[in-house]
Amino acid sequence: MFGEKWVKERQPALFRALLAAACLAGQTLSHPQASFTGTVFAACFLLFSLTLLALATRIRREKTDKLLLLITDTVLYLGWVSLAAPGAVWLGAAFYCFLLLVAILELGWQHSVTVAGAVTGYHLIVNPPGTELLWPSILATGLMGLVFSFHRAKLLDRARRAEEMTARAREEAAGIRDQERRRVAADLHDGPLQSFISFQVRLEVLRKMLDKNVGAARTELENLQELWRSQISELRTFLRGMRPVEVEADNLDASLRRAVEMFKKDSGIPATFTSDNREARVGPEAAVEVLQVVREALNNAQKHSKASRVAVVVEKPTKALSITVRDDGTGFPFGGAFNLGELDRLGIGPASIKQRVHKLSGELLVDSKPGRGVELKIRIPL
Repeated sequence: MFGEKWVKERQPALFRALLAAACLAGQTLSHPQASFTGTVFAACFLLFSLTLLALATRIRREKTDKLLLLITDTVLYLGWVSLAAPGAVWLGAAFYCFLLLVAILELGWQHSVTVAGAVTGYHLIVNPPGTELLWPSILATGLMGLVFSFHRAKLLDRARRAEEMTARAREEAAGIRDQERRRVAADLHDGPLQSFISFQVRLEVLRKMLDKNVGAARTELENLQELWRSQISELRTFLRGMRPVEVEADNLDASLRRAVEMFKKDSGIPATFTSDNREARVGPEAAVEVLQVVREALNNAQKHSKASRVAVVVEKPTKALSITVRDDGTGFPFGGAFNLGELDRLGIGPASIKQRVHKLSGELLVDSKPGRGVELKIRIPL
């Protein structure tokens, strides 16, 4: 009849009704000592609680409504401890616990402090009958309630900050995914797609040449075969760059060396890797970002810079990781040395590498010599 959902939707109202029934029962069982006014008060309290229980799903659970109910419950508590029979006044302790729980769970620690202050002040000033029986529970429950409310407020604040950090992380992840999609689309458009279009045009030319000059057609066919081989190599490099990054956080040198060797094998460009072989403690996430930075720098050297030689140098000064990627290609369109802040202000430099260096709280220096190559220096704090 009463499922878990029914109870959950009516928890405060259900506890209030049970408390009111207990108050009326206690007042009735204390018949010789019970006053008519106290009994009527307990009966009205029960009627009020049952009405709220019946209307629990219709009452809006907004802050104003919760505050109004808390004020009403506080007034009912003060009336109960003033009118209850001596044999039933002990129920005031349960009533007070109910008040503090509602204040803490539904309105926050400020309102629990207000309730505790109002109840304590009322007992000190008015001193209703039976107060001496309630003082231990008032002080103990009030103290525990205040401590609990402060801890709950801190936990809620931590949960809110964690939720904000999660939302920011999701936004960053979505931004990275969009950037990767744009990069992949641009790479496909500028690389394989253009080559395929060129290949299609030259095949048409070859078809016409076969009718006129077989020797020239054979030469053109050999050129097309060479183009196709280079395109296969470029596609392999592209697909390798799309694979998940495999990196050893405790041996970053080995991962970087392997990346340079694979670049040399796929691109055919001579590349060297040099390291001072010192140990550097790099976290797993940072190691992945560092490896991606080096891979993207190598990819830029092959695709955009048209370099004929690349060098990667790793150094580990105190509490830092320094990586230099140097090539002898065409360089960037701009000339000169620029740090990360200057690159951001001018809107120049490799966007993806800049973003990753920012994520690592590192430093970046781009020294571009148009027509003579470029040097990227990345410094990551450890």
